Amino acid sequence: MRRALFVLAVGWSTVALAQGLELDLSEPSTPKEFRPSLSFLGVRGTDEGSQARASLLEAELVRMLPGGDQFDPLLLPAQAKEKLGDELTAAAACSAADCFSRTSAQLGTERALVVWVSKVPGGSAVEVRAWDPGLPRSLSESQEVLDKNEAARFAGMTGKNQTQKDREFAKKAAVFVMGLVGKLNTPNGKLVVDNIDAAAKVELDGFSLGVGSLERVIPRGQHTVRVASSDYLPFEQTVTVEPLKTTTVKVTLVAKPIDKPVVVQQHQKKVLKYPPLYARPGLYVAGAGAVVTIIGFIVGSGATAVQARATDLNGDGVVEITRLDAKRAQASAVLANVLVAIGLTALAGGSLWVALTPPVPTRVDEPGESGLGAFEFALGGRW
Repeated sequence: MRRALFVLAVGWSTVALAQGLELDLSEPSTPKEFRPSLSFLGVRGTDEGSQARASLLEAELVRMLPGGDQFDPLLLPAQAKEKLGDELTAAAACSAADCFSRTSAQLGTERALVVWVSKVPGGSAVEVRAWDPGLPRSLSESQEVLDKNEAARFAGMTGKNQTQKDREFAKKAAVFVMGLVGKLNTPNGKLVVDNIDAAAKVELDGFSLGVGSLERVIPRGQHTVRVASSDYLPFEQTVTVEPLKTTTVKVTLVAKPIDKPVVVQQHQKKVLKYPPLYARPGLYVAGAGAVVTIIGFIVGSGATAVQARATDLNGDGVVEITRLDAKRAQASAVLANVLVAIGLTALAGGSLWVALTPPVPTRVDEPGESGLGAFEFALGGRW
């Protein structure tokens, strides 16, 4: 007894001393920037008989939930109803992590909580469903809260009425729910991305986080950081963020390789090729010879016509041409012989020159290998 009184006295003295020195002996709260956000979607009854108890439990939880020191912000059922509208009913039915994740994204919070009340023999069952992205799966726990139908202890007294039972249920169930809420208030951590490219896009778990270097408070656990840039190869790293701690990702960017065109180096070889017909001089010599020969024949035909008239056609002893015509015809005949001789000589010589023109060595490009690559081309067919 004396020992108990001594301990009690020491306790009172400590409290009094702390108050006198204005010391704060309460547990320090989580720094504001690391406090997680929570959406409380309310308490739902599975049937009409459970709805009254669900309403009492919801009011009790709204009173007990630690919004200021543990969750920032804390969205209460009325606020969730305002944001989700008619979708709140479907959201409250969530049990899988992906469903909770979508609901939390709509509400702009990181964690979510919903409670269901159902009838069981002798009382009610409470099922708590919660989601925390730092956990591998959604939380789901249930507990039965049985009513105590106490018999009268003394004569003239009766047991508890239904209203008293409902209130007692709400208080007991709230203690159970708050025990699970304690698993949701794990503080967040901070992620710092050190990036050399101010225009690079940063993604966290597939969602856009920003550009360049940045720091964000995110839920603890494993996350995948991906950085994409037009000038660099993608960067990806998996990190583990711990509560109240800062994790730094040093982004190492590797420049994209420059696509260089394949250069085909041509090799040359000498081949003998006959020049085309129009490039052979003998063709033009033969052509000129043919023209001169034709002119010679034309001149010669004129001289022959004059010679044909140099006879006495009517037998009177007088030739039909004059002496001047005879001399001109004679000169034309000589010229015609010369022209025909020269023309035929040129035609024959030019034709022979065309036929005997030798092939000319010519350089031809061939595809071959180079330092950057090789290229080959083949063409075949039958004509």
